[in-house]
Amino acid sequence: MKSWVGAGVALVLSAANASGQAPAERAALARFRDSLSAITDSGAFADPDRMAVTPTAASELQALAQLRRGLVHLRAGQLGSAAHYRRAEGAFARAASLAPAWPYPPYGRALAKYAISESQRANPLELGTVVGVGALDDAIGALEAALALDPDFEPALRDLARFGARLHRPDFWSRALRALRQTGAESRRDPAVLLALGRTEREIGDRDSAVAAFRTYLDRGGSRGLGLLELARMFMAFGRPGADTLYFAGAAFDDSTAVASYRNDIAVILSDSQLTEFDAARGTARADWLRQLWARRDAIELRAPGERLAEHYRRLAYARRHFGLVVTRRYYPPECRYRSGSMDFDDRGIVYIRHGEPTKRVRTFLFGLPPNESWRYDRPDGTLLLHFGAGAAVDDYRLLPGVLDVYTSCSYVGFSSPATPVDVYQSREELDTLYSRLVATYGTSAAWRYAREERRISAMSMAVGTATDSYERRFARTLPVAVRLTAVGRDGNRTLLHVTYALGGNALTPEAGQHSRYLVRLRLVLVDQRGAVGASVDTAVVLETRAPVPAGSLLFGRFAVAVPPGTWHYRLALQQGDSAGQVLPRDSVVVPRFDQSSLTLSDPVLGWRPIGVSWERAADTVFFSPFRSYYRDAALELYYEVYGMAPGSTYQTELIVSERQRGRANGPARVQLKFDDVASAPTTSGRRTLDLRQFKPGAYWLDIIVTDARHRRESRRTWFEVKAHPGPPQ
Repeated sequence: MKSWVGAGVALVLSAANASGQAPAERAALARFRDSLSAITDSGAFADPDRMAVTPTAASELQALAQLRRGLVHLRAGQLGSAAHYRRAEGAFARAASLAPAWPYPPYGRALAKYAISESQRANPLELGTVVGVGALDDAIGALEAALALDPDFEPALRDLARFGARLHRPDFWSRALRALRQTGAESRRDPAVLLALGRTEREIGDRDSAVAAFRTYLDRGGSRGLGLLELARMFMAFGRPGADTLYFAGAAFDDSTAVASYRNDIAVILSDSQLTEFDAARGTARADWLRQLWARRDAIELRAPGERLAEHYRRLAYARRHFGLVVTRRYYPPECRYRSGSMDFDDRGIVYIRHGEPTKRVRTFLFGLPPNESWRYDRPDGTLLLHFGAGAAVDDYRLLPGVLDVYTSCSYVGFSSPATPVDVYQSREELDTLYSRLVATYGTSAAWRYAREERRISAMSMAVGTATDSYERRFARTLPVAVRLTAVGRDGNRTLLHVTYALGGNALTPEAGQHSRYLVRLRLVLVDQRGAVGASVDTAVVLETRAPVPAGSLLFGRFAVAVPPGTWHYRLALQQGDSAGQVLPRDSVVVPRFDQSSLTLSDPVLGWRPIGVSWERAADTVFFSPFRSYYRDAALELYYEVYGMAPGSTYQTELIVSERQRGRANGPARVQLKFDDVASAPTTSGRRTLDLRQFKPGAYWLDIIVTDARHRRESRRTWFEVKAHPGPPQ
């Protein structure tokens, strides 16, 4: 057992000084406290009061002896029973009565009260959702009292922001900021005080003052990693330039506090496996890992470099202000399907950090029901409908599996409310037409089906909303778009992927003063199963027409990008002008390897000459089309390429057009052709014309099968639709 006397630290006591406390006495108390923190054996505190007495102590009633006793009990509480915190509080109170002009007694009381607050929060027998708040309030008040006695008392200045940030309450932040400003914290040399000032100014004060405090913190020897991160947080949250440079520079430092802060910022959107990768990285490898993380998200969301990172920190800042938890404990009854475990944000904050501002947000006030709201996200991959209820803790909104769960709100007890299900449905009618149908059919069997669909959508939305993150690109006007991707041709050792598109004339805007020129921007990214980017394009082209495109017509274009072979998931967006555009749903494409090492077929290209979209291929012209359906008097141009055959070798091609029927691989064949040919080069091509007059209305598979002289066999498939009556293709 380690005794205090054996620790080798002595404290010379002096009589209580009514006019203040000598710097030497404060320094001795600081050393005494540091030495106590080095003791990790709880058995050393079998008799804390005896440990607080030294041979030089004249009396336990002297103020310094009481301060020392209080510090011993604080450490004893950390290693053993929380009852020691109350004894510490009593010792500091006695010291205050003996030396009312000293700042250390109220500071010690603040430490004791903070420890009591933390122990109450950790005690499962303490019931409620705001456990420990009273003690935390007292702790902040004691710090204010210490600073009122001595504005230069830096230990209180350091802890003021830390205590205020323990709970997301604006009044705590305001009290901390007021005290820091009154004591002139910006002129302090202690880096920890400057850090506290910068964080408090950032939360509720002046942004420029926060930046100045963080810069001074760095100038005066503060942690480089943490200081750079704090500046980056400021710049990104409020749209200032240079934030990403600061962010990645700070990530290269192996300071444990800075690394923990970086980790906490990204943990809400990452999987456990990704966090494990982050934890394993060191130094510049950590910065590189973060660069790749945010670069992948920029690419997948079709954003410019740095946009997703800046948006993440803007969301964090917004969520702290609007969705920060003011409860100190969260219970999860069985009705709670989603359990974030976060003590920083309620479930609205988690969703907001992941997906940003909802497209539509409905807050309702129904008599007898707890506060509740619903969010709608319009996305290319499907709409999300998310419902939140506050339950018994009015500041802790929980995700609900369906809108009618506002009656329980994932709370600790159910609610008996005069509000009916129809009232709840009516309150959401502006959110989605599904709720209008529920109101109109309430009490019928149709309503039961709609209610089941609503719950299915809500459950799916909950799963997606809490397991993914996004930064969807949005446009003021929706641009009607038809798109088709086709892999044919090579560029070196890469495959050419052709993007053929049609844009609706009703949303087109020509360039100013150029009535027949249209600027079209195309964004495309392809990623593999692990999220690695295989190809990324952000380009703008000018399409010229003979005359302005009228509202009922279409504007066509084609773009080719070289892509590595493989199976890729892709995102694609088309924009015309400043405000019209559309992001297409996520999809996948298989890009074959056309390197002559094996027999390979390109994708079949089905083109329609009237569109005029073509590709000059050697001495041939290949026609493209973005459509799948055509009316019966059309003639489609089929083109394909065959790779990997020796020049002069023979091969057989088979074309089969069969009905595309649900539940069956192939319906009856309508066209079946076989013909032999000779390869003129390692890459050879074929073309045919399909006269759609020979097909009745319906959908059809088109299969191309090639067999060479070595009996190697390769096939490709596409489909098209024949419409019954003339009309625009789709």
